Amino acid sequence: MACSRDDSGAEPPPSQPERYQAVRIGALLPLTGVQAPTGVAARQLLAHRLEELNRRHSDSSYSFELEVVDTESDAAVAQLAFEELADDGVKVMIGPFSDAEIKAIRSLSNEKGVLVASPSSSAVVFSADDNILRFVPDDGVQAAAIVDLVRVSGVRSIAQVWRDDPGNAGLQAAVGAEFEALGGAMLEPLSYTADATEFEPVVQALSDEVVAALNVVGPANASTIGVVLASEDEVPQLLTLAAAAPGLRDVRWFGASGLARNPELVANPSAAEFATQVGLPSPIFGLDPAAKERWGPVVDRVQAQTGVRPDAVALAAYDALDVVVAAIVEIAFPAVEADEEDVRELRTEAISQSLILEGLTGPLKLNDFGDRATGVFDFWSVCPAPAGYEWRKTAVWTPGPDGFTGGTITGTATC
Repeated sequence: MACSRDDSGAEPPPSQPERYQAVRIGALLPLTGVQAPTGVAARQLLAHRLEELNRRHSDSSYSFELEVVDTESDAAVAQLAFEELADDGVKVMIGPFSDAEIKAIRSLSNEKGVLVASPSSSAVVFSADDNILRFVPDDGVQAAAIVDLVRVSGVRSIAQVWRDDPGNAGLQAAVGAEFEALGGAMLEPLSYTADATEFEPVVQALSDEVVAALNVVGPANASTIGVVLASEDEVPQLLTLAAAAPGLRDVRWFGASGLARNPELVANPSAAEFATQVGLPSPIFGLDPAAKERWGPVVDRVQAQTGVRPDAVALAAYDALDVVVAAIVEIAFPAVEADEEDVRELRTEAISQSLILEGLTGPLKLNDFGDRATGVFDFWSVCPAPAGYEWRKTAVWTPGPDGFTGGTITGTATC
């Protein structure tokens, strides 16, 4: 199957020196499928930013061309698109987005000598000295945000339920370790397989645990017990079952990024009603409200052009392009026939550039693994709406001095 390309790069400006090198940058974007709104916004952001960068570097020896391929929000399609671009000589790519897509192309990026800048992969298991740069914080930072909110909410013991895949398993481990390190108590963790279709056993086990904990603390202290749920598309089924299970309405619930703003959840009356009662604030990588003067005009422009309001992940793609272009120019990266050593030098320089560049999404500092060191997280909750239920941003977490726990929660995390 061949992948459909959209060559969105501008032609070299007339003033470009004859010696210019046209650097091809791949963009593996989810233009269709479940992540399409983010991918469509990212395409517009990247095309506009590329024009600006070509003008900025018009007196250098470089011109930049963007080659966009739709991953269809599918890991197998993303892998095929990656291989086609890499085999055609593309050495730098923005995207793909999801952890599943990164898993599909991770070893290939090293084998084929391609630098990949992902705007949204966050699984801790993928933190490594490889050719993948990730422009959102890994799940260790998300875990810190969740733990801070759990503690501020007065919860002192938690039960964890998670989908057993690399991203959610890593998040579960990070939340548990951080919560226990700060004196919290953990109930027995519960998981289900990524391909599960029946969730009665895990909900029943959770109900049994919570009821036992409630019997120990007493009804007056039910608010000190919480559930942290790291789920994906199956969340409506899980919550529908939980709504009818003993004890589970009596405690506080917290979500993870995999279920935040899930449209199927708010479309399911039983699951949504339960979520409004138990809380379920769920974090996603967000934008610093204090920096709105920087990102606000860009967001408004893209929304006017596409009808889609770009989120922080789409803006992270824009920032990733800035970093890789700055690194290409700084080291005089060869546009043609770059080898493995050239790509590794580019990776090192990209990390150095991230330390000095301020992006639309804030300071871009990447750590030694090429992962964003920290960032802001928005918490979204399911709230009643005139026509049923809707997701609303109810709190913002800004990191503590070390980028992790001890951060500040602004907002109530309730509707």
